[in-house]
Amino acid sequence: MAQDKTELTVALPVNLCLANWPFYVAAGEGLFAAEGLEVTMQGLDGSSAAIQAMLAGQAQIAVSAPADILAATGAGADLTGFYSFYQYLPFRVVTAGDSPVASLADLKGATIGITSVSGGEATYLRSVMAFSGMAEGDYEALAVGEGGMAASAMTDGTIKAFSASFVDEIIFGGMGFAYKPLVAEGYPGTAGLLLAADSGFVADNASVIEGLGRALVKATAAGLANRDLVVATCGAAAPHETEDPGFAGAVLDGVDPLFTLTDAAAGPMGHVDEATWASYRDLIISIGAAGPDAAKTEVSNAFVESWNK
Repeated sequence: MAQDKTELTVALPVNLCLANWPFYVAAGEGLFAAEGLEVTMQGLDGSSAAIQAMLAGQAQIAVSAPADILAATGAGADLTGFYSFYQYLPFRVVTAGDSPVASLADLKGATIGITSVSGGEATYLRSVMAFSGMAEGDYEALAVGEGGMAASAMTDGTIKAFSASFVDEIIFGGMGFAYKPLVAEGYPGTAGLLLAADSGFVADNASVIEGLGRALVKATAAGLANRDLVVATCGAAAPHETEDPGFAGAVLDGVDPLFTLTDAAAGPMGHVDEATWASYRDLIISIGAAGPDAAKTEVSNAFVESWNK
């Protein structure tokens, strides 16, 4: 007789298979089922929405940007972050390729574009500029929209730079817009997306967390080794995403590095560097993007060994 499976809903920060493909590969290849799990992916509009869905009981786990996890815990939620889904933050401040701006310090007094005031790139801009020694009054953040609109604003001089996501950079490449990144050396670039859940859920459901992570590790390795598997999986789950092979390839060129272990990861998939997390957490609290209670927010590496067996 077939064994009953544990049902699990995961809230994703974007309704895009290509940006979350390890979940879909794990489902499509039977890796979740092999762990006794029946996982439903719920694509939403942003990390904050994913966190809110989890807090409202609509999902057990959220995939979220770390700043949104900290905002929630700073407001009183008891959450634990685990499993580094994106290995690093998917944002960079960029400027036009022919711009005389050569560093973040050159942006003092400048207008810098963001997509929207509530987006993750806005929090990233505040944090990276603060890390570089600048308060919010030392520059102006202006919402200009994404991708092509941001490129136009840099071209006509409305903004000197733009806080870009990897999706914006894909759009820039597709339209032939030359740009260059402005890097803050030493910035605590923690995991770009983390899985998070109520701390009580994590403590009470160790076998579920172990099985989920183990399936994701196997799916990530399989997809990085075989892009055709990812394209076929997303073609079945969301056919419109792969109708244009050029678009699908461009998205995967942007997203696959986020799933690839960096030298800084120095080990197994899912691991979160705790020292970098602490530095990032303190920075986010210092700019007011999370309340003081967020200082208690921890990440767990308790399951990393079992995920990577």
